[in-house]
Amino acid sequence: MTTTTKPKNNSVINIPLPKELKEKFTAFALQMGTNPTNLIKMFITSSLNSNELSFTTKKRKKDFEIEPLDTSTWWEEFNKKTQELNKEAKDIFFNLKKEWVL
Repeated sequence: MTTTTKPKNNSVINIPLPKELKEKFTAFALQMGTNPTNLIKMFITSSLNSNELSFTTKKRKKDFEIEPLDTSTWWEEFNKKTQELNKEAKDIFFNLKKEWVL
């Protein structure tokens, strides 16, 4: 006969579940590298820390889609900004030369 000791501050919650649901959740927990008890503890702790239920109710069927960015004008904007900064730099150097600092 094996006896296990529980820490003094622990309490047990018994939840009746359909057998298949328990099996699927156990398999899911194992895939996550843990066990059902730890997942339930994480859920409870997270809910209490955030003061809200910490799960989503929608099942994601596929990855979300990202709208493609229009990059057609990026090169033009880059060149324009580069030209502006080069002109500004030339003006600074011109003024420095004019004042004999360079």
